[in-house]
Amino acid sequence: MDRAALLCSCTALVVLAGCSPPDGRLPHVGFRDETVRINQALELAEDAFGNEEETLELLALTESYSEALLLARVSAGAFSETPPELPNELTAMENASFTFDSWSVPLSESVTSYLHDAREERNAGLNAMDDDEWSEYEADAQSEYSALRAVLSDAVGWEYNVGDVLEAPDGSLWRRAPSPDEGEAPSSGAAGGVVGGVGEDSTECENLEETEECSVVGPDFPDELRAPTPRLGQIIGNDTRELRSAFNGFQLNSSVWGPKMLLMSLNGSTNPSNGKIDVSCSGVKISERIIITAAHCLFENGSWTDTRRFVPAADGVGMGTGAISDPSPHGTDTSQWRYIRGPWEDHEWDNYDFGLMVLWNASSLRCWWWHAWEENVSGLTGDTVFHFGFPGETQDCSGAGSPMTDGDCWASIYGDGGDVVSEGGYRFYTTIDDQSGQSGAPVYKIIGGTRVVYGIAAHDFGCCENDAVRLNDGNSDLILNAQGDNPASSCG
Repeated sequence: MDRAALLCSCTALVVLAGCSPPDGRLPHVGFRDETVRINQALELAEDAFGNEEETLELLALTESYSEALLLARVSAGAFSETPPELPNELTAMENASFTFDSWSVPLSESVTSYLHDAREERNAGLNAMDDDEWSEYEADAQSEYSALRAVLSDAVGWEYNVGDVLEAPDGSLWRRAPSPDEGEAPSSGAAGGVVGGVGEDSTECENLEETEECSVVGPDFPDELRAPTPRLGQIIGNDTRELRSAFNGFQLNSSVWGPKMLLMSLNGSTNPSNGKIDVSCSGVKISERIIITAAHCLFENGSWTDTRRFVPAADGVGMGTGAISDPSPHGTDTSQWRYIRGPWEDHEWDNYDFGLMVLWNASSLRCWWWHAWEENVSGLTGDTVFHFGFPGETQDCSGAGSPMTDGDCWASIYGDGGDVVSEGGYRFYTTIDDQSGQSGAPVYKIIGGTRVVYGIAAHDFGCCENDAVRLNDGNSDLILNAQGDNPASSCG
C-alpha cells in the first residue's frame, strides 16, 4: 500500500473527500496585506506576553501555517531586540559564514496550542504527497515564504538567509550560509570517516539479535514550555519491545548502549528519589561532540525548547529495582550549540525534522562511545533495522517487560528490530513499536558488528507504522558542517 492510500485508510486526520492533500493556504491576498500583518505583529511584540488574544486574531488572518509560525514569533519579540555581535566562536570558524536570524523567544500556551493544531491539520495533507508532489509544493511554499521574509527584512533591517540555524548558549539564533561543496557525498561509507566509537568492543556487537560540565545560560522559559510537546509514536498490535537495564543483566556503559542518550530539560533532576528522570526525547552520539536527534525535540510550535542535557545510558529501572543506586550512573552534560535545518524553523515540515546538539569540547562525555552513521537516500526497503530509545518515564511499558509494579517505563532503554516497510527520499517507515520520548533515538543497522545509524525516529504514521527521518544529503551536510564548525580535541 502506498503512502497516500495508507494515510487515507488509517488516519482520522484526513477529512477531505478523496484524501486530496490540502496545502494549508487560503487564496493569496497580496503584498499589501502581508506588510500590514507583519507591522501589526511588530507592534504586538511591544507586549509579548500580554497580547494573546490579539495575536490569535492576527494568526487567523494568515495565508499559510508558515506565515502563522513567523508572525507568532514576531509578535513574541523574536525580531525586536537589537542584533548581537557575531559570537567569537562563530568568528573563529573557518570556511563558514553566518548572519543573525532572530532571538529564541517563548510563545504563550494559547499561541503554541493554535500552532500545534494548525500544523497537524496541514501535515495530514503533506504526508499524503509523494516525493515529486512534495518537491513542487516545497518550491512554491519556499518562494512565497522568502517574499514574506523580504517584507520582514525591510521592516527590521536584518538579512534573511535560507541556511540552517544555530542556537547559541545565549539564545541568539544564526543562519549558516551553505558551503560551496554542500550536498556532495561523503568519501567513505561511514560519513565523516567515523566507523566506530572510542573503546568499541567488537565482542559486544556480534549478536545481531541485540541481546545485549559546562554551564549554559539561555533565555528564561516558562516551566510549561521547557519540554517539547510529546510526539506520539505508536504500539502496533502487541508491544514487542524489550528492556535494556542493569536489572536484566545488560552492561549499559558499553559501545552498544552508551551512545544512546536520554535528552532532558537543562534544569531537570538527573537523580530523582524515585529514579524517574524526566524524559524529553532521545538521541544518539555519533562523534566526539555531536549528538543527533529530532528537530522537534529542540524547536516546535514556534518555540525553542529547554532540552539541552544529555544522560547516556540512563537506567531508571535499574535504580528502582536496586540493581544500581543512580538512574544516571554515567554522568550527564549539556550542549554548547544546537543546530536545526532552516526549513524546520521556517515551516516545521516533518521531512526536515532533524537536528543535533554539540557538546562542549571540555565535556566529560567527549571521549565516550559513539555509533557510526552513514548518509543514505534509498535502498533500505526490506532491510532489518533496530530502534532503541527512552520512552517517557510514565509511559506504560508493562507490555514491553517493565518489571516495575506500576508498569511504567522509568527512564530506561526499550526497543526492538524489524524490517523497513517502505521509504521516500526524506523518511523511511517501519512497524517497530514506539512511544513518546523515543523521538530522536537512532534507527540503525548492524554491519560487521558495528552499529551504523541511517535515521532517527520521529513520528507515528497512519494506523500502522512509525517513521524515521533518514540521513539524506541535507541532514548529512548538517552533521558535517557541525563537525567542521566545532572540532574536537583528540581522544587518543
